[in-house]
Amino acid sequence: MTKEQQQKIILIVLLGVGSIYVYATHFLLPELAKIQGLQQTIAQKQEYYRQLQIYQGDRTGLQTEISQLQNTLNQVAVPRSIDKPQLMLYLYKMAKSHAVNAQTVKFDTVQQKGFYQEMPLSLNCQGTPQDILRLLTDLKNGSEQRLVPRSVNLTWQQGVMRGEIKLVAYSLIGQEK
Repeated sequence: MTKEQQQKIILIVLLGVGSIYVYATHFLLPELAKIQGLQQTIAQKQEYYRQLQIYQGDRTGLQTEISQLQNTLNQVAVPRSIDKPQLMLYLYKMAKSHAVNAQTVKFDTVQQKGFYQEMPLSLNCQGTPQDILRLLTDLKNGSEQRLVPRSVNLTWQQGVMRGEIKLVAYSLIGQEK
């Protein structure tokens, strides 16, 4: 075999290996990834279908579960709108009842999130650490307004504890009691 024939054979082998590599990396592997993703989707849809069949077979159990969840929703006191003056009055009243001096309340813009809306706000106050923490606990667990604490920044200045409490107020949209 001549050197020229060896080079041709090597070139053909390299072209074949290169073609296989290009085919595998640009066509085969992406399609295999799509197939695996679709198999996962099929498995999820089959599980969902199985769950629907269970619900269809046990309609009374489903009705019972729906009514229990509806009762739970009705028992949760979630305001139907965010009323800034009412919210400010509530915050000042809660602060006063905990011997905390509420200084300012700053409201952010209301954001729509599907069936509910939320509004970030911050409360700047002064008081003892224990009073501020009790206020924070009562704000979180309060039934009159649905408030969720996001952060608390406490600083000690000139013998007074100052706190900035960032909260989020929530309300339902489009549902009347």
